[in-house]
Amino acid sequence: MQIYVFDAESREFLRSEEAFPDPLESRAQGREVWLLPAHACFTPPPAPKAGHAALWNGAAWELVEDHRPQYGPDGLPLEGSGTPFWMPGDSWQSPARYMAEPGPLPEGALTDAPAKPADVLAAEALARAKAERADAVAALTVEVDGMTFDGDEAAQERMARAVLMAESLDEETEWVLADSTVAVVTAGQLRRACRAAGKAQAALWVKPYR
Repeated sequence: MQIYVFDAESREFLRSEEAFPDPLESRAQGREVWLLPAHACFTPPPAPKAGHAALWNGAAWELVEDHRPQYGPDGLPLEGSGTPFWMPGDSWQSPARYMAEPGPLPEGALTDAPAKPADVLAAEALARAKAERADAVAALTVEVDGMTFDGDEAAQERMARAVLMAESLDEETEWVLADSTVAVVTAGQLRRACRAAGKAQAALWVKPYR
């Protein structure tokens, strides 16, 4: 004989156990009488159903909705388990709520997260565009007289400083090109490269705002 144990508070089915006979009652009644401990019954629960829990109502089992998640060792809901929901008045920054007991979601519950406001979406889009612009500026190169120069902001500063320090545009100096080779270049070539890089950066700078 099996008995079916349920939680004392939620009355949710927990497990089945082997029943023990009551020797005194069995002898008195002339038949097998089984012991029934508290918070247990002889009625088997219904077959398990996904997203539902079996609860004992005192006379029979009831299958009720079960939206509770499973939790990991970090105390956070495991991905894909449970039903996250939000209530009216929650914002896009509100964390998802989860049921702690079996039963339907609260009246008015929303299973889609609140949408971000338009100004937040616009700010995020601008931040992404600025990040893309920074990457583009960092990778900027320009070509002068068959030589490819780095054109990022740091390179522009170095070229401008070299041009400023040169006594003439024909003055030569060694320069590390974009491919990491060393070339002898004139201050005039550096000036042209710096101007070309500055113009390319100026074109990139306004892109996030278009």
